[in-house]
Amino acid sequence: MRKAVLIFALAALLAGCGDNDKPTPTPTTTATAPAAPAEDTGLADYTEGVSKYYAGADLAAAEQPGADAEQKYFQPPRPAQARFGEPIRLTGTNIGVQVDVTPTAVKTVEAGNTLYTAVMVEIDNDAGGITVYDGEFRQASLTYGEGKPVNAVWGVKASCSNTFDAHVRVDVGAKLKGCLLFPVSDDQPEQLQIAVESVPTEAGGIWNLNAR
Repeated sequence: MRKAVLIFALAALLAGCGDNDKPTPTPTTTATAPAAPAEDTGLADYTEGVSKYYAGADLAAAEQPGADAEQKYFQPPRPAQARFGEPIRLTGTNIGVQVDVTPTAVKTVEAGNTLYTAVMVEIDNDAGGITVYDGEFRQASLTYGEGKPVNAVWGVKASCSNTFDAHVRVDVGAKLKGCLLFPVSDDQPEQLQIAVESVPTEAGGIWNLNAR
């Protein structure tokens, strides 16, 4: 009897070893669909600040006469960047505000016994806008060399200010020239960025001052 049990146990052991020799099934790999390409918003040539502020803007509406007014006047700077002396078209926060802004000169001026870098700027309200520009004009920054942008000085009147230090009014079809003041530096100004009304400066147009 004991001999029969031993023979049965040995047979079971051999059978188990045979099962271990069987190849392990290869797990099935599930195919992964390729990621969908990022949606083209038309803002690829713009800085992060502009792209973030104007996310969702209908860029085609700018050239459509019958477009919704809110969409038509919620547009990023055109072009995104320009050379010194070239205009950039900017829209404001009020529907219908659209102006061409052009920096025309850079010089050092004195105001209140302090030296400032003055950037002469022209605002042209004959750029398709339908609303008077009536308010402040202070959303601007200037970058010297490789430094950080410095904001325009507000409330300081210079000989070239022409109300740019306080309150600016430009009727539809009219132009106005004045200067924006910035802290002076020993370095040369390299880049100017301007937005209009209360649009953040980082969402404004950019001029490369050393590209003439």
